[in-house]
Amino acid sequence: MLNSEILRIPAEMLLRDAIFHMNAEFQTSAVIVNPAGDALGILDGESIARGLAMDADALLTTPCIELLEPRRVNLAA
Repeated sequence: MLNSEILRIPAEMLLRDAIFHMNAEFQTSAVIVNPAGDALGILDGESIARGLAMDADALLTTPCIELLEPRRVNLAA
């Protein structure tokens, strides 16, 4: 189960919407979750910047799940 203080972004949410939610909550990172609430990865400034450097217009309308690189997520708190 995820810590309630961690911003959770649905995997299918578009990046532009995720950035809006992150800004509204004053968060620099968020956890991408599947419909069951399981963590799939972390969306952070580095992953956003890396993607925007390639094709900003296309990336903003891309689901967040497509930005993730395979890596382990440890949310134990």
